[in-house]
Amino acid sequence: MPSFARGYVKLIATLISFLFITANAEIVKKTNIAVISLTNLNVSEDAAKSLTVRLITEIQNLNTFEVLEREQMRGILNEQGFQQSEACDEVSCLVRIGKLLSVEKIIGGTISKIGETFSVQARIIDLQSGNVEKAVSRDYKGGIDVLMTIGMREVAEELCGKLAQQGAVKIVIPPEQRYKMERKSPVLGGVMSAFCPGLGQAYAKQYPWAAAFFSCFVLSIIAIETGPHDSTGVPKGVGTLGSFLFLISWIGSAIDAPFAVNQYNVQLKEQYGISLQINSYSREIGLSCNLIF
Repeated sequence: MPSFARGYVKLIATLISFLFITANAEIVKKTNIAVISLTNLNVSEDAAKSLTVRLITEIQNLNTFEVLEREQMRGILNEQGFQQSEACDEVSCLVRIGKLLSVEKIIGGTISKIGETFSVQARIIDLQSGNVEKAVSRDYKGGIDVLMTIGMREVAEELCGKLAQQGAVKIVIPPEQRYKMERKSPVLGGVMSAFCPGLGQAYAKQYPWAAAFFSCFVLSIIAIETGPHDSTGVPKGVGTLGSFLFLISWIGSAIDAPFAVNQYNVQLKEQYGISLQINSYSREIGLSCNLIF
């Protein structure tokens, strides 16, 4: 191989190696960051610690920063003789802790509650400049569990630049409360079907059953009105069949409606993934007798 060709090959190989090493360095290199326990205002200390742990987990899952483990952080602060509680939200305090931990950035902030609204304030401090790099403020209404399941994830996403700022208070209704708001009354369903066959089934959103009961009811009335009658006005023949169908559709719908409503409630419970004690009934009507000797 000519010398110029060998030189060309070596140059290409060197460039490829350089690009490969640079690409891997970019992939591996992540900013070292520490997350300080969020200061609790009108929120229990245990809740604030649990929420901080969840925030750390959410940030780690986003894989944007290299997050310093809490145990390692405590060990470093103890070795340095840092006397102040690790929970602080002032910039000067965060900068001082961050320099002791030898990280590039640090996250701190507060969790507060006013009325029924929880508020999370979090900041990323660039320790090289000592300035606030990003400030996040998010508000939630719907219980502290909303902060754990939704709030901390959204705070982490906004801190990592993966979510826009919040425009208004986010109202989240817990599944148990939503179930209580949307569940239906079996008694009311039975009363509605007693008033008009099929109405209770429609209330339970069992529309095929509602249509079946109501259709039978209408057909029975037509059969009674158009069928033959004896001299006393009592229906006979088709009219008798209509009378029987009338009773079956009316009574059957009133009996079936509570079961239909209960089935709707069970499906609603499964939809929201909650565990409530709900008696499950079959829509099959039968008789059972337990004899004890």
